[in-house]
Amino acid sequence: MSTDATRVEAFAEHLAALKREGAAVLVRADPRAEDAACHRLLGEPGLDRRHVLVSTASTERTLSRYEPRETESHRLGVVDASGGRYTRSAAAAAPTASDMQTGAEATPSWQTTVDGPTEFSAILDAVDDHVERLFPATDAIGPGELRVCLDNLDALLDAVDGDEATEEDVFTFLHVLTNRVREHGGLVHVHVSAGIADSLVARYEPLFDATVDAETGPGGRVRQKWRLLDVGLESAWLTLD
Repeated sequence: MSTDATRVEAFAEHLAALKREGAAVLVRADPRAEDAACHRLLGEPGLDRRHVLVSTASTERTLSRYEPRETESHRLGVVDASGGRYTRSAAAAAPTASDMQTGAEATPSWQTTVDGPTEFSAILDAVDDHVERLFPATDAIGPGELRVCLDNLDALLDAVDGDEATEEDVFTFLHVLTNRVREHGGLVHVHVSAGIADSLVARYEPLFDATVDAETGPGGRVRQKWRLLDVGLESAWLTLD
């Protein structure tokens, strides 16, 4: 019979293996908890991590979570797939002179813009381009060194409801994205709102290795609970802040 101690040990071992081998995590959270969970999954600012952020709704909000990390071209790639519905404030991510490209409207060298959240092929190509730029020698990517954030899945689900994309399109896009990051031994996390229906989460959950429920709990403290899907292990509620 397994004890609480052995279950905790097994959970820790499987989670460590996912971090070494590459993993995809689905994060369902309220806004405050979402920020905390994203910050944790990106890795502590002092660690040697390189990031690709994909924004399907608000690039400004996505970049605000990146702070206090510096927006340096050798560490960061941003794919703006918001379709121009939201603008990024200069204060949110002011590039240095070395990060700017020449042109009528200078754009940071670490940012790529695609036409909208359903331009799936363009998004995938842009992610690949940033990974190649951040890791010129692909065999030099260490376990967990690549971190990819997709913010957020809600925009893609809205596109399905609005007949701009099909559920199969979204499923295929997530399948390709998660597998490509895993192949590099990286960690990709995809955000979805806490209020999303369980039935919708269940459709896409098989694409992920783990799900994280994050919430603002009693007393305003942010907490998270992990489920490792392949092995059926679940953590207790853990404090995030």
